[in-house]
Amino acid sequence: MKLNEVYLSYIRSKPCAVCGKMGVHPHHMEARGMGGNNLSGEKDYFCVPLCAEHHTEVGWSYEDFRTNYGVDLWKDVAHLQREFFLPIINNAGESK
Repeated sequence: MKLNEVYLSYIRSKPCAVCGKMGVHPHHMEARGMGGNNLSGEKDYFCVPLCAEHHTEVGWSYEDFRTNYGVDLWKDVAHLQREFFLPIINNAGESK
């Protein structure tokens, strides 16, 4: 399994960043579908977990979504990346 696929599984294991429901969809903060190119999988690392309701709603207007819910999904992206990658980086440093 490629690392980006492992990362998407990690995102799917998290609760919705807004309401805490499980059974989430990885919301790509940079367009991936509908013509967005993601052949390398790099955009998969800029995802947040959102339930179906919030995943649909954020697609209408990110700024309205941010204002309505008081969440900064880009900060959540950074937190999730740190949580996922730090153990990998630490283990790589220990194996030298």
